[in-house]
Amino acid sequence: MPDGTGCVYTNGALTGVLTVRWLNIEILQKPNGNLLQWNVIENDVKQYHVYASNDGVNFINVKTILSKGNGTQTYQYTIVGNYKYYKIEEVGLDNRTSFSKIIKNILISDAGKIKLMPNPTANVVSISINETSLIGNIVRIYNQAGQEVLAQKIVSTLQNIDVSKLASGLYFTKFANGQVVKLQIAH
Repeated sequence: MPDGTGCVYTNGALTGVLTVRWLNIEILQKPNGNLLQWNVIENDVKQYHVYASNDGVNFINVKTILSKGNGTQTYQYTIVGNYKYYKIEEVGLDNRTSFSKIIKNILISDAGKIKLMPNPTANVVSISINETSLIGNIVRIYNQAGQEVLAQKIVSTLQNIDVSKLASGLYFTKFANGQVVKLQIAH
């Protein structure tokens, strides 16, 4: 097992050194598309395999990226498709591997699943959902400070929410499936 120093011990004996230390993995929203970005400290890494999944269990290899060499490195992968989960496999020069944590892509556009209309709105926003598993769950609206300002139970696939008491500005609606949709209120 790794001990936090990059050394691997088996039954108390030093059996190897990890070739990568994962510093950060995140999904960034960019004007030309979303990016999967990771930062590592690497030593003798051959390549990285980017894996994608829709269920967080069954992953497919969507990209192989060659190592930039030893040291602190940043890598990016332009996300193609609407996969919900990603993980990265590091392959060392000795062919040993390690995986990053699994990261959920909350920036995907599920436009076919959840729509807010009209957006921007002044008084009432209609929520249209195709994912019936959301019925019975709570939709929560947050202001830019991250404070919950409104919560309402979803009771049908098309539902109105009165937002007339909220101040003009940008809000975020969060659904039980993890999807976040921007909502602009303009009085």
